[in-house]
Amino acid sequence: MSDAGQSPEVTAEARELHERGTAARRAGNVPEAEDLFRQAYEAGHADAANDLGVSVSHRDLGEGLEWCRRAAAAGSAEAAFNLGSRAETEGDPEEAERWYRQAVADEHQAALVNLGKLMEDRDEDESMSLYLRAWEVGSDKAAFNIGRLYDNRGELTTAEPWYGRAAERGNGGGAYNLGHVRLDLGNVAGALEAWRHAVDLDHPKAARCVGVLLAREGDEDAAAEWFRRAAWDSDDPVAARRLAAYHEARGDAAEAAEWADEAKRLSAPPAEVIAMSWRPGA
Repeated sequence: MSDAGQSPEVTAEARELHERGTAARRAGNVPEAEDLFRQAYEAGHADAANDLGVSVSHRDLGEGLEWCRRAAAAGSAEAAFNLGSRAETEGDPEEAERWYRQAVADEHQAALVNLGKLMEDRDEDESMSLYLRAWEVGSDKAAFNIGRLYDNRGELTTAEPWYGRAAERGNGGGAYNLGHVRLDLGNVAGALEAWRHAVDLDHPKAARCVGVLLAREGDEDAAAEWFRRAAWDSDDPVAARRLAAYHEARGDAAEAAEWADEAKRLSAPPAEVIAMSWRPGA
């Protein structure tokens, strides 16, 4: 946790106590960290109460939330964001909006993105404005979401640069969607470039897209290499099926059968599905 968002009135003593608490937490000394965070809060460091609340919540959720509320009341944008995220996860959008709006007053990047997403169905103009503010403070997710809104409207030439901006900041989804937009605009070389970038950014579907496009352009051998990459690196059953078809067309029945079996294995549902409760910000 940095001191970003803290007012200039935070004393050197409070900052030092917070830094020592952060160091103790990193070292795994939870009791010492919590004691130092408490002292830092009492000395005027609002974010220290949030850090204390996050730590305490692992054993006592109610007490942890109370510390986060104290932090938010003292001016911690991070605490307000955390309370908003929890409210949204628990299905209370009104409470989430209230906390997010408190956090965005301090230009909290993730709160701007989450509030923008929350507002999309109610006021797309405000949503776009929030995403633009988030972009200005460095959010690649905001650029992705701006691109997505324009994409959904069919305004592809406006969506394209926003997806590009997201990709430039390391957003794999931005690079992946950029490839689709460029392909829809007739830019095959640009689509390949974007999808190769998305592969480098670990997007799970990008390698298959490269393969499909290369196959469409008539380069089946190069396409097969990308399908292998998709199957091996991303466990992509569609890519495995494409490889089975590729080898069958070349008379290699044994290799085709192996890839067909691999496609079945990758398509099988997992033995146990573990639900995730935390909703991403964008």
